[in-house]
Parts: sequence; C-alpha cells; structure tokens
Amino acid sequence: MLQRDSTDGQQQNKFFRKDYKYMEETRSFYKIHTMYRSWEKAKAKCALEGARLFYAEDENEVDVVLDHLNNTQPTFGWVYVGISSHLAKGVFKTIDGVAVRDVYNVWGPGEPNDNNGEENCVILRRDGTLNDEKCSNRYPFICKKTLQSLKWNEECNTPYLGDTLEEAGYAVWGGGQPDGGENERCGSMFYDGTLNDIGCETHKCFFICEKYITPHLVDDKINEVQN
Repeated sequence: MLQRDSTDGQQQNKFFRKDYKYMEETRSFYKIHTMYRSWEKAKAKCALEGARLFYAEDENEVDVVLDHLNNTQPTFGWVYVGISSHLAKGVFKTIDGVAVRDVYNVWGPGEPNDNNGEENCVILRRDGTLNDEKCSNRYPFICKKTLQSLKWNEECNTPYLGDTLEEAGYAVWGGGQPDGGENERCGSMFYDGTLNDIGCETHKCFFICEKYITPHLVDDKINEVQN
C-alpha cells in the first residue's frame, strides 16, 4: 500500500484503530478484550493487532486503566497483564524484558505465592494489586499501544511509508495520476498495472499482503521438512 502522508500522521490524529481508546493521561491506546483467553493467547492476540499485552508502568497508569475498566466492564474482577516468570522461576519480567521492580508492582497480600508451583503469569485485580496465576487459566485482558510507538511499518496490517516509488522500483502512474483529489492520500493499482491515488477511508478495495522472507530462513525450513 502507498501512503502520501507524513510518518507521524497517525500520531498527530491520535488514532490507532477504531476499536482502541486513546487516553491522554498516558498518551496510549487501550482495548479491553472481553473474550477470555489464556495468557499466551492473550499476548498473541495483542501482537496480531499491532499492540502488546498491557502492564502498568506506574500508579498513574493503573488509575487511568482501572477507571476505564470500571466504566466499561464493571463485572470484571481482574485482567491479564504482560508480566510473567517464564524465563526464570520466580523472576517476574514484563513481556519486553523489564524487571517488575522497575514498573508498577503492588502485589496483593502474600503474593506472588506460586501456588502448586504453577503460577507463572500475572493478573491485575480491580483493587489495583497484582497476583500470580496459572497461565492456562482464561481471563479477560487489555492490549496497549503507546502513541510514541505509533508509526507506519512494513507489516501488511498497516500502511507502509519509507522508500519513494522510484526507490522501490515501480512508479508507473495511470493517466492523469496522481491527481491529488480530496483526501486521496493512499495508493491503489488499476487492473492494467498502473498506479492511482485514492481516498484511504472512502473506498473499499481488494488488497494483497506481502512479507519478505530471507533466503536462509527458507533453506532452514526446507531442511527441517526434509529431515
């Protein structure tokens, strides 16, 4: 997909996805998932949406998120957060490798207690305390995307901005294109292979996803199948 706006266009508009809510207090977007999932599946779901499983960085963020949770899902007693002790038993870290002591870490009384030696994941309770839990238990969860991290990238689920068309190797426009029509900031391709600028929100089109795979990964996969 082609994109003609600046790389921080979404940051300026404070928009990530329609199903995410922006909180000015934390300069981040959040989505409460009401379908219960295991910790691993919750983490994977957030990643598929271009976000990450939420954990609170400080007390202010806990207050903001719990207030949002209370207003929208008042029956939820707790949610999964992006903290676990998968790498080393009893050593809790966030999903991006930050020690739990360096983020919000107010544990409930007697927690973490690693009940039956099976509690490697963490939930956030409505009272603002953390508790370790069995990772296979299913709970609701929250995904988070920071405003600072919001940018165009190469994954197919978001538009791409980087090389010019000439640098990318193909810049054959259709007749009279690009014509810079109103709000035509995205790119499309005619059936004859020529390019056209088009409104990003006003048209629904077919699309193609592409992901580059380095040759050595292909070779490794072939060897794995053959062996």
